[in-house]
Amino acid sequence: MSSSLKNQRYVGRAVQLDITELDNYFVNNVIFHLNSISDSTYGYVPELKLLIQLLLWYRKLFTHNSSIGLDIYQCRYYSTKNQSTSSIGLSLIQKCSYLLKYSLQYVQERLDQYPTNQKWTKIVEKFLLYYRAIEMLNLYVFIYNGKYRTLHERLFGIRIVGERTSSLDDSKLNHSFLNRVLMWNAMIEVLTILIPFITSTSLYRLIIKRIHSIKSDQQQNSNNVKKPMKNNRCQICDQPAVNAQAIPNCRHIYCYFCIIHNLFEDGIFKCNHCQVSIDSSDKLLQTFNN
Repeated sequence: MSSSLKNQRYVGRAVQLDITELDNYFVNNVIFHLNSISDSTYGYVPELKLLIQLLLWYRKLFTHNSSIGLDIYQCRYYSTKNQSTSSIGLSLIQKCSYLLKYSLQYVQERLDQYPTNQKWTKIVEKFLLYYRAIEMLNLYVFIYNGKYRTLHERLFGIRIVGERTSSLDDSKLNHSFLNRVLMWNAMIEVLTILIPFITSTSLYRLIIKRIHSIKSDQQQNSNNVKKPMKNNRCQICDQPAVNAQAIPNCRHIYCYFCIIHNLFEDGIFKCNHCQVSIDSSDKLLQTFNN
């Protein structure tokens, strides 16, 4: 184990703390953008954080013994309990121990958000209080000797090391990974600007218009004789028309709400069958259901 450890590059205290901050920043940044898109996610922040951590755990730590911060600094996790020099990655137990760590963080955040007076919650809160106190002592020890950032890593023998390379500049960062992170952030910013302008109703109408145009083309190719339309059904919702309205120079009818909603969304409405258009300034003709 000592011979394999000598082949690894030492990672300073500041770099190890920066790796922790980068990992936390990525998770918090994703949650921030999700909350900016929809207000309904505010009540599920602990669940979203746990889900993102699990995805990162599977994609990075479980597969490559790494994380986002470790990739940026060209470092990785190293097992001090593994005596084999051929396999220096984390064991399955050490990898799964991070699931326990994420679960404890989730329980702590959920209890802080929704405190209760039940007996079992008091026991859990007392355990978490002792855990945080020991975690603080471990931080002081880490500042002194530069080993094991967290209590979890000390208990399971997990350290951060860098590969020994022949490059003269060992502190060179992996900027290609950083560029991908910046590109993802820019893409999320663009989506947060565009998504509010895309309504589900306008997208639905676009799909319906496309379907109607395809069907009309197929009917014209197969048979030039048009089938009679049902004169008591709305051509938008395909339900019996309520307070039926007709477009000038158009023989089809629509629900008052359907056509007003379309005019309010787009400012102009075009019949899917006869292609007659109407805008908000045109006068709707009142008809009756027969």
